[in-house]
Amino acid sequence: MKKYLRLLFAALLIAPLLVTAGTATDPENYKPSPFANDTMSLIGADLMGHLSFGLGLFLDYERNPLTIRDTALDTAIQTVVGDHLTGDITASLGLFEWVDLGLAVPVVLFQNGDGWNGGEKLPPATLGDIRFAPRARIYRTEDRFFSIAVVPVLAFPTGQFLHELSGAAGFTFSPTLALSIRSKWVCGGLNFLYRMTQYDHVIGATHIADQFGIKAQVTGYAIPETLSFSGEWSFASTASKTFGEKDESPMEAALAASWHAPHDLTLTVGGGAGIMSGFATPLFRVFAGLTWILEQEKETTPPEKPAVEETPAAEKKPATAPSPVPVTEKKPEPAPQQVTPKKPMVVELGAKPEPKKPEEKKPVPPPQVEQKKTAPAVAPVPARPTPIPPLPVKKMEPRRGTQMTEVVFFQDNSTTFTDESRVKLEKINLLLSSNYTLKIRIEGHADRNEKPEMGLKRAQAIKLWLIDRDIESSRIQTMGIGADEPAASSDIEADRARNRRVTFWVLDK
Repeated sequence: MKKYLRLLFAALLIAPLLVTAGTATDPENYKPSPFANDTMSLIGADLMGHLSFGLGLFLDYERNPLTIRDTALDTAIQTVVGDHLTGDITASLGLFEWVDLGLAVPVVLFQNGDGWNGGEKLPPATLGDIRFAPRARIYRTEDRFFSIAVVPVLAFPTGQFLHELSGAAGFTFSPTLALSIRSKWVCGGLNFLYRMTQYDHVIGATHIADQFGIKAQVTGYAIPETLSFSGEWSFASTASKTFGEKDESPMEAALAASWHAPHDLTLTVGGGAGIMSGFATPLFRVFAGLTWILEQEKETTPPEKPAVEETPAAEKKPATAPSPVPVTEKKPEPAPQQVTPKKPMVVELGAKPEPKKPEEKKPVPPPQVEQKKTAPAVAPVPARPTPIPPLPVKKMEPRRGTQMTEVVFFQDNSTTFTDESRVKLEKINLLLSSNYTLKIRIEGHADRNEKPEMGLKRAQAIKLWLIDRDIESSRIQTMGIGADEPAASSDIEADRARNRRVTFWVLDK
């Protein structure tokens, strides 16, 4: 596969020499990077992850990007393009850990101006030159602090099919050398490019020919991995007259702020202005971009459910064999006796009252003693001590494969392995190099004071280390465990260092 890709790059380098390249009359010099992990026009040397996919939309408004000027009086004679609004749709794909591909489709959403000739009006909307950019890594340090890549950008003359001011008259080839540095708080990059055209051309007083360009960018993080501010400077000049006439040497600066939102979304807003008026250099510009990346390496096995120790339930006795137990039953209380109302005594005149008869007392029944009925009793169950719940730990499920004895340890909150672990990695590299059918799985761990995703990042860092030593990516699997399977349970530094590790498993054939 690498052989075919090298042939593809060689074809891209030779193709511009075989086709007719025309004059670049595209008024848009500020072209956003087609790669989703870049935020502005500078192309970084830090490649996208393996099989990662990115999409982006970049909107840019320019004021007076293309004018014909009188160099003696330093005034504009004709405004070829006045207002210019473009939208760049980008797509990018990471391949094989050392190469990725980018594609940008520019669409002019609105423009106005006088055009080249006074009687010819500009179309309000059109299509620009589609750009294709393969990016290959030449060198990268183990901690990814410094990277070098080559980017042969090829632009197709699709804009000329609609209007002469929409792009170049032929294919345009711009080989670019990209350098990048990356750390937690500060990032930066440089681009050295050479834009090839076959024929020179003069527009007004501006001589258009092969161009040599430089771009520089510095990014500082106000909040790591969340909010960043970037400054970019770009310069281009005719190759035969570097830093010559200012109309042939446009220079521009821009500032931007980027918010790295969850779900791998990045929103960038900013603006810039022309420092030195030249071809396709606007008076000012404002822009906004939105990118999204799907990282395939983040898709690991679903998290395992923590083990819950079940307390053994009390043994149930069958209900058909109860033991007798005394049960006291209360008899219903006797109903209250009815009292016969007394008749009123009637006394007739002249008659003697009858003597009052004493009331007969009814005998009070003796108190009844409640009879206790004996019912089957259940033998008392001996009390069991309440078990103390254990600390919640993740269940150790069996892994597929055989675990190796080598363990690589890492620095705190970092994907940089310790110096003592280098010998173990060299041993694993020698084992994989001498056994071409051997496949392994790398499991990354973290201590509980680190972010859970640090385990997966460590496994991916070791995988990249092995790939840089010509081990095929298809032979290595990665898995993030996080802090769920600690090798030591205490919070002292010595035990935490034991948990910051990766382990290796030989997969069964």
